[in-house]
Amino acid sequence: MKSKITRAIAFKHEPVAVILTDKKPERAKQFKPGKWGCIMFLLAAASRGETAVFDRQTFGCQGGGTGLGFGNQYKNFPGGEDCFSYFLSVGNSQ
Repeated sequence: MKSKITRAIAFKHEPVAVILTDKKPERAKQFKPGKWGCIMFLLAAASRGETAVFDRQTFGCQGGGTGLGFGNQYKNFPGGEDCFSYFLSVGNSQ
């Protein structure tokens, strides 16, 4: 579907909408349950016309889960919220 906004602004890609539903569309891209992934990869695919699905087991990472409305997933980061804050500010040593 081509949007009027995309044509008017001459976007390279279509805008992406997040729609809450209980039904998974056929052929939708989705992370495997419990596996890490960056939601931006799936949102980028959606901007190219593909369909992406997220749920409580397949939101990819703590930031993605929190941003998509699945509660404060930073609490589930190894070490908790304080460790996540530290990770964002200075990183974790490998």
